[in-house]
Amino acid sequence: MRSKRYVLVVAAVIFLFTAPAGAQGLPTGSITGTVTAAADGQPLPGVAITVRSPALQGFRQTSSAGNGEFLLPGLPPGEYTVELQLEGFQPVTREDIRVATTQRQELAVAMSLKAVSEEIVVTAGGEFVSTAPQSATTITGELIDRLPVSRTFESAALLAPDVYSRVFDPVGSTASAKYSIAGAVTNENLVLIDGVSPQDQYWRLGEALYVEDAVAEVTTLTSGISAEYGYFAGGVVNVLTRAGGNALSGSLRSTLVNDAWSTGTPAGEERVDDVTPIWEATAGGPLVKDRIWIFAAGRLRDQTTTSSTAAPMSIDYATSQKETRYNVKLTASSLARHSLTLAASGLDLETNDTDNLFFPVLDLASLYDESIQETMFSANYTAALLDDIFLEAHYGKRQRTGIEGSTDTNLLTGTPILQDPPWIVYHAPVWCSVCPNPEWRDDGEMGTLKLTSFVPSRSLGSHTVVAGGEAYDGSEWENNYQSGTDYAVFASSFIARDGEIYPVLAPGTQLWFMPVLIPAAPNHIRSYSAFVNDTWRLSDRLTFDLGLRWDRNHARDGGGNPISDEDALSPRLSVAWDPSGRGSVRLTASYGRYVSVLAGGKIYEFSPYGMNGFFLYQYDGPPVNLDPEQPLVGGTDALRQLFEWFGITAPGQFPRSGIDPIAVSISGINIQIPEGLESQRADEWALGVNGSIGTRGSFRVEAVERKYGSFYDVRLDATTGTVDDEYGNVYDLGLLTNADEPWERRHRALKTSVQYQFSSGIAVGGFWTWSRTWGNQSGEAAIVGDMGQYLLAYPEYRQLSWHAPTGDLPEDVRHRVRIWATWDIPSLPASLGRLNIASLFSLDTGQPYGEAGEVLIGDYVNNPGYVTPPNTETYWFTNRDAHRTPTVNQLDLALTWSKEAGRVELFVQPRVINVFDNQEIATNDPGYIDKGVLTAYTDPSLQPFDPFHEKPVVGVNYARSPTFGEALRPEAYQQSRSFTISLGARF
Repeated sequence: MRSKRYVLVVAAVIFLFTAPAGAQGLPTGSITGTVTAAADGQPLPGVAITVRSPALQGFRQTSSAGNGEFLLPGLPPGEYTVELQLEGFQPVTREDIRVATTQRQELAVAMSLKAVSEEIVVTAGGEFVSTAPQSATTITGELIDRLPVSRTFESAALLAPDVYSRVFDPVGSTASAKYSIAGAVTNENLVLIDGVSPQDQYWRLGEALYVEDAVAEVTTLTSGISAEYGYFAGGVVNVLTRAGGNALSGSLRSTLVNDAWSTGTPAGEERVDDVTPIWEATAGGPLVKDRIWIFAAGRLRDQTTTSSTAAPMSIDYATSQKETRYNVKLTASSLARHSLTLAASGLDLETNDTDNLFFPVLDLASLYDESIQETMFSANYTAALLDDIFLEAHYGKRQRTGIEGSTDTNLLTGTPILQDPPWIVYHAPVWCSVCPNPEWRDDGEMGTLKLTSFVPSRSLGSHTVVAGGEAYDGSEWENNYQSGTDYAVFASSFIARDGEIYPVLAPGTQLWFMPVLIPAAPNHIRSYSAFVNDTWRLSDRLTFDLGLRWDRNHARDGGGNPISDEDALSPRLSVAWDPSGRGSVRLTASYGRYVSVLAGGKIYEFSPYGMNGFFLYQYDGPPVNLDPEQPLVGGTDALRQLFEWFGITAPGQFPRSGIDPIAVSISGINIQIPEGLESQRADEWALGVNGSIGTRGSFRVEAVERKYGSFYDVRLDATTGTVDDEYGNVYDLGLLTNADEPWERRHRALKTSVQYQFSSGIAVGGFWTWSRTWGNQSGEAAIVGDMGQYLLAYPEYRQLSWHAPTGDLPEDVRHRVRIWATWDIPSLPASLGRLNIASLFSLDTGQPYGEAGEVLIGDYVNNPGYVTPPNTETYWFTNRDAHRTPTVNQLDLALTWSKEAGRVELFVQPRVINVFDNQEIATNDPGYIDKGVLTAYTDPSLQPFDPFHEKPVVGVNYARSPTFGEALRPEAYQQSRSFTISLGARF
């Protein structure tokens, strides 16, 4: 009793004194089932059930209850053998039972009297398609290793239905992809690596804090998600890394890549002919057999790739990256029924000559360097307190820092020049790496305490009750320097001639002054949560999941000022009906509310600590380069003339007296966050059918509908009033708030998944998803067209019909197909080794976009009393889904040869991506394709119009950019045909 009390006290202390970012505990699964007598079908109580696995230290035991049911929770994912014994009955052994992350493996066992011969049943292996109401897709490390994919968790997540890729520049970040799950945007997803979220607070992107060869499996949850999971409104991606084992094992891999082994895109960029090895190594084994295991992995990469600046300059340049990663995991079960897992990961990434994350660059002067360092630590304790009570306590911590941007603080050479449409930057880099305290920092700390109890009964079935609590503390702080000088110039246009860029400073040119007014300080986004989930197995045919989650925000900005102390309840309800009781077909239905973590990016963006102010000034000086027939002035001389007119002689100065800003935004002063901010949410309804295909496969069909709400917006109207700064300046006051109307985002999908094992050497799997995501709210691509969080600001200056029309959103991909197959070729002589061929076919229909641009608005509205009303607003000249990118499809192949050499297995694996070299535009993001629309605001040859009473005429009031719909950079295209080869050894 003393030891159990001590365990509970330690777990409680861990829970009370830690605070976390999505800590759900180390990913585990469970085995449950019913034991009956073969003669009469009556339940058998007291059956001794023992499970063993290479993934499990020692063994786990339990016994069947009075109704014949049993439960073994908290099992590490892997292949299990289940042994059942009862006096007077023949022992039963079930082998090759695959336990996957978050999933319940259900068994129905009939035991015969000893007079009958022993029964041994061998079941099929891995479960790619889940059969529970919770839609989960599990991709094992072995499958990732065979398929022609990048072996990242993002690649595994994209093998799940209702997950859609959103382009994200991989240069400068090891987070290689953004992805939408069930119509959500990337920052609404939850990623967990060994129970800890690697996601940053601002973008909610997860750095790759793992080594690819160390990944055991990736499970993606897309609907019907249990109340155990919180801090998301999209989906959950669970990554489990390998542990050691009783047998010594390891690997050494070199993946050879060469930029010249790619055919290149239609942009025509040159390729760097440089063979680069990416090194990976793993090693694991027992320190004490069945008691203490250790596993370690490392990765080294020093790679150079080619990209190109935006048209019309199209200058090829090389970007180099040096990266180091490591993973270490220690698993100990020195006491029976108790285990402790400690894990540590790290990342060090240096990137030279990268481009801007948001806008394409025109010239090499706009490139900059970036550095990222990140570490993550977790501790997970589990204990079987009794046969029917299981405890888990988890703690995790993540620390991340980086530095990026310009090293030039000279007023004339360090000020970037921007241009729209499309958005581009030239003359100097953005951000600043030499300004005071330029590093950005992002930390997370997390803890979970969870109890699982199994409560059987003869008349009302059994209950598996999971109850627990979580705490989360995320913080970030950064001095948000926008350039090396705190200035940027928004030019009217530019002239490209003889390899040089000449800015045009004409009417419409603006000076942006963006100083950091208050130094950065860490904010704290804390959440405290409690949850309970009851899996009520009423009978062999009917199972209910009844869950409820409570989340409470406790957020403070960098000055300690309260932002949110709001709470939310999230019911999660589901039912599964098996008409036959044999598992061949199951009908499922579920409802769930998902509540995301409070947006750290918004808290940082709208608090004054480290966030830059924004002062917008109109340039009314002498025009520069207005006549292309006259001698042209370069960027440095053009900026000299502009700054002389404004009376600015050094960075940090306001313009001369008499020049007032036409717009001002100072976070924490004219935009404030009143206490009471809520998290965004999603409501989901799902209906499905799933089951088995004989003993070799399974299928799942599910219809899902989601409605998102509680969006972030800035309310600024006649009722919010004004505010003064310390210098006596008066500003319109905006308040960050939550709003359901007039925002809308909805998602509807029909998901189909199937897997089938034709033989021991041939397996296929895949899915087809039809979906639609529509509304007027999207946070994924907000540079052009999407209005972000300002729909409630200055409402008199817009109409929803043309400013925020409803239509298909950028996340909408109507059809998505993935089909893969692996084949172990049987005819190869054993002396020549083994050969496996794997293929992956992908198809995604096009993504929508429309024609939107900035129009002059000030002359058509009677100002009701605003201090700085807007002069322009975004106007949609077409439906937001008037155009679509092309359908993208490709075939990828991988060939794996391996041969035993004693205890060592040698392998060689060439991979070809996009075998037929299809080269379609694969994204609708404005930084990658030209979505620019010219108006009188950006082109003096066009006429202004009254958007409230006039219908604009193409060619008169607006015109598409000459390259509208075309690629701005090579990354806009699907990956061209490329070749890599991996070789190494495993033991």
